[in-house]
Amino acid sequence: GHTYGVACLAWQQGQSDYANGTTRSTYVTALRQLRTDIETWAQSVSGLARPLPMLIVQIANHLAYSVDTPSIALAQTDVGADTYSCVICPDYFFPRYAPDGVHLTNVGSEWMGAYYGLGFKRWLIDGCRPVPLTPGTPAKIGQQLLVPFSIPFGGRKLVVDTETLSDPGNYGFTLDDGAGTPIAISSVALAGPSTVRITAGASIPSGAKLRYGWIGDAFKGYGNLRDDAGDRLIYDPDGLALPMHNWCPIFEITI
Repeated sequence: GHTYGVACLAWQQGQSDYANGTTRSTYVTALRQLRTDIETWAQSVSGLARPLPMLIVQIANHLAYSVDTPSIALAQTDVGADTYSCVICPDYFFPRYAPDGVHLTNVGSEWMGAYYGLGFKRWLIDGCRPVPLTPGTPAKIGQQLLVPFSIPFGGRKLVVDTETLSDPGNYGFTLDDGAGTPIAISSVALAGPSTVRITAGASIPSGAKLRYGWIGDAFKGYGNLRDDAGDRLIYDPDGLALPMHNWCPIFEITI
């Protein structure tokens, strides 16, 4: 005599779309349609006219497919800004199976599941839609950019973590003049609990692109920026002791 319903949709996909050359706009349209289709189906079989939240783990494996622009990761961020969708974390910090560098290990999969569980609890039980570690509008001062970040619930300050992941160069930040020419970065440093200071080696023109997580290793794009939420929130079945930090998703901002 109980009722039932579909609580949410957990989504982590897109690697084959890099291999297939799927465009950002095509992926956005398809993922939005998929959520709507599953929502319609769930409402029809359950008889409950309730929306279907989608929890997205942003993929970072564009480099495994020799793709320079992480179009699918950016598309997932686009969809994650919708009312009934959200990006709960990127996947670049999860341990991977060494031979292919794409598939997660058993621990990596369980850790990702913990982020889904946390996102589910916060949104559907606590009533707070999860948001990732999000960059704001950079302030340009000479050859410097001051980039503010909104730190999600649970975190108190930004951290540059080179222990969990090695530095891919400038902690994952890159600059482009907007016409395809890279701008050298002299330094990247924290300028406070929620601000990153990026110093360029040349002037930064209007229309330049600030990017994070576009570079990395042979398999994934990544960076070293996170908050400190995992200092207090730890997923620890059987002694795994996995910190639940909020890691910065892959992004691009026009200056």
